[in-house]
Amino acid sequence: MFSRRFFLSSIGCIPFSSALSQIISDKKLNYGSKVVDGILQYDMVAKNGYREIVNGVKSQVIEYHILGQPKSMPFPVIRAKVNQKIRIVIKNEMDKTTTVHWHGIRIDNKMDGVPYLTQEPIKSGETYVYEFVCPDAGTFWFHSHQNSLEQMSRGQVGVLIVEEEDINNPAIKQFSADAVWVAKDYYIDDKGELTNCTTKKTAMTSGAFGMQKRVNGKEKSILRAPAGSWVRVRLLNCDNTRLMNISAYDEQDNKVEAFVIAIEGNPLKKYKLLNRDDLTPGQRLEIAIKVPKSGFVAIKNVFQKNPYILGVVMSNGNPVNEKALLPLPMGKIPEPDLKNAKRLRFIFLASSASMGRFWSINGKSMVEHSSPDDHKLTHNSLSCTKGMKNEDMPIKMNNQKMAEPLAVLEKNKSYIFYIQNGTPHTHPVHLHGFSFKVLKSNRYKINPYYTDTYPLKPDERIQIAFLADNVGCWMFHCHIIEHSATGMMGYIKVI
Repeated sequence: MFSRRFFLSSIGCIPFSSALSQIISDKKLNYGSKVVDGILQYDMVAKNGYREIVNGVKSQVIEYHILGQPKSMPFPVIRAKVNQKIRIVIKNEMDKTTTVHWHGIRIDNKMDGVPYLTQEPIKSGETYVYEFVCPDAGTFWFHSHQNSLEQMSRGQVGVLIVEEEDINNPAIKQFSADAVWVAKDYYIDDKGELTNCTTKKTAMTSGAFGMQKRVNGKEKSILRAPAGSWVRVRLLNCDNTRLMNISAYDEQDNKVEAFVIAIEGNPLKKYKLLNRDDLTPGQRLEIAIKVPKSGFVAIKNVFQKNPYILGVVMSNGNPVNEKALLPLPMGKIPEPDLKNAKRLRFIFLASSASMGRFWSINGKSMVEHSSPDDHKLTHNSLSCTKGMKNEDMPIKMNNQKMAEPLAVLEKNKSYIFYIQNGTPHTHPVHLHGFSFKVLKSNRYKINPYYTDTYPLKPDERIQIAFLADNVGCWMFHCHIIEHSATGMMGYIKVI
């Protein structure tokens, strides 16, 4: 149990940048953007740097930074409107190649950011232009799909918020605050020194965990709003590995009501009470919380033995008249034709562990993309694999040795995927380019909903469905990055 005195004294010593708070909470502001030729443009760099994570020590990180946004921000925030074309011009200032994948967006394939599959990697010193339309409102994010084990581990993630078409809709305006909370571990010890973010043992099991659990780069996030009002918290798990179950508590550690209003950016037809809801790597929950008149509401990760607070909501001293919570407008994802859908089967398995291939999908292992030149730097100070022998790391795929697709789909045909977990570990199953409808599970009663990432539990079997209306090669993989980097990754091809 946390006493109010203990909690308030603890948050008093946790700095929270007012600039950061404003940027991530104000949905009307497009910090760092400009309009060029009628297109909303953000100029971004990928770079090595330093950030104070613990004990006043500057630790090495890899981050994105949008020009015009405060450098105090541990990640950039891009905001756009649904169906608005946006342009992101990124310069790679690192010594290694990179790309940007836009997680959860139903995007044009050539903008998906997968090296050798949809684009050439962005070399050191090069600039690359991503330009696309976001067809769905919601909470999305972005990260490197090149050397992602290393680059994501060291902090290289960002947030993409797509606003609803009618921002004057009462369901949109009902929230007194719209906050972004990014959960992301840092692989840094208590002295501020880098730690390994993978080993052979962790890659073959549940993955390595960062010692420093952070939200928006701090130990916890604080949101203050008028008492009695509803606030919208967009909670993102941008971590490599950490599994989460999310619940809400008051200051006496009693459960309180909060509502899940959207999953992976997709509004729910009927809001559900927040109660140990899954938030695995890659997933996002949008949560509606009523601001208490006194005390606070704490959002906690209760997955592990010792639960911990991710963030709190408390009154700023200005009460308002309480109102009923209104449903968000539904999205426009095309509905699959279940009656005539073609059925395909996929099984997520452990592999033989030869040449670093520890995992597979349907017995096939595609390892993480990279370049031989990048791996000449395997033992530098920012590497995640300096504790592993060179022979433990597999030869990476490239444009000369592209794997075959797991399946070839026909454009505008509906498909049902039967997906089975044949391992004792959870695998967040992520499909690029589509939002799929979760239909059934052998472990849980499912009220069908749309998502782009599903937390597939040990021995679980699920059915998902989607309309294959987006042509191209689309990655299909586990979003525990150590698992995808060592084989649990493939792609489907829509022709």
